[in-house]
Amino acid sequence: MKKIRINTCALKTISKAATALALPILLLVACEEKPETAEEVEKSAVSDEVFITNEQLQAIDFTMAAVKQETLQQEIKANGMIHVPPQNLTSISSYLGGVLAEADLLIGDEVSRGDVLARLNSTDYIDLQQEFLDLNSQLSLVQEELTRQEALRKDEINSVKNLTQAKTDFQSINARLQAVTEKLRLIGTNIESLQQGNISRQIVLCAPFDGYIDKISASRGSYIQPNQPIYTIIDPQHQHLELSIYEQDVDKIKVGQKVIFNIPGSTIQHEAEVYVIGKSITEERILPVHCHYTDESLRLPIGTYVEARVQVGAQNAAMVPSSALILRESSDYILTEISEENSGRTFRRIPITRGTEQAGWTQINTREPIQAVVDGGSYFIASAIEMQAEG
Repeated sequence: MKKIRINTCALKTISKAATALALPILLLVACEEKPETAEEVEKSAVSDEVFITNEQLQAIDFTMAAVKQETLQQEIKANGMIHVPPQNLTSISSYLGGVLAEADLLIGDEVSRGDVLARLNSTDYIDLQQEFLDLNSQLSLVQEELTRQEALRKDEINSVKNLTQAKTDFQSINARLQAVTEKLRLIGTNIESLQQGNISRQIVLCAPFDGYIDKISASRGSYIQPNQPIYTIIDPQHQHLELSIYEQDVDKIKVGQKVIFNIPGSTIQHEAEVYVIGKSITEERILPVHCHYTDESLRLPIGTYVEARVQVGAQNAAMVPSSALILRESSDYILTEISEENSGRTFRRIPITRGTEQAGWTQINTREPIQAVVDGGSYFIASAIEMQAEG
């Protein structure tokens, strides 16, 4: 391995920042020198090691950092979305067509159960009410006829056929009247008022529960087809988090596990708990997982996309300062000291895999235990190793 030397007199005449920037160039020049001894020739074959003199270490503000052992929660990253149960979301529409006469609410407006949301002028509604009144009148007539035919048959004055026909007419009119009555009740008609002859031209649409307007699908004056949505209402109670867990992580998910989630770009974190786990993988190779908020009073916009971490268990982890990591496209590694001489120290780079990052510290996994890593000056020493390997 080559011993890298820098002219210390030159270092004294330039600033520390300039020294740091000049170091890689000086290292490159030094790497072109011939090894002085057979031992150094042998060391140069070790491409993951480099010798740095004490003067060079002083110039780059060299420091070591101890590797600390901590108990970390093993986490699985997932994406999710804020939802409400199906019964908490409904579309407001009419069973009959009509012209939208009143619809003054805006998106976000809060409504209470029974509040009037819209009114439709409907000729179909008028015809249905008329049919009800006609059938109601006919029912009285056929009922009287049935009573008369039963009395005549009792005295054997009429035929069985006449009695049967009277029964059939009564049953037919009664069935039609009941059907029309149920249609009117679905629309919200006051049957008692209608029986007194009070026909209305307007269908009144009311809120089925407390909530807020999430979507508006029609405007005043437009013709509304039967079952065409006018508003969408959401009851924000019982919000929950729906996570998408990737297939390779499915076996790690258990009911009761803690979930930390946040809206992308926000530093505010919320907590939830795994409540229900899906039973089948989707075509996109993900498993849906239903989670309940820890704070049931939490309210977030429905449909909000979130980033989440599911805590699936604790593990012992080796943690190093994040500034000590050398990140490269091919691989990540850290630097550790392997020997010390009077004139300097020898360092080795060790490949790692990164894990959880917390408060400026990063979990690392290595093939061999590490006690300390290079922190201050790590990138300059790494550059020396990389240039030595190339040269």
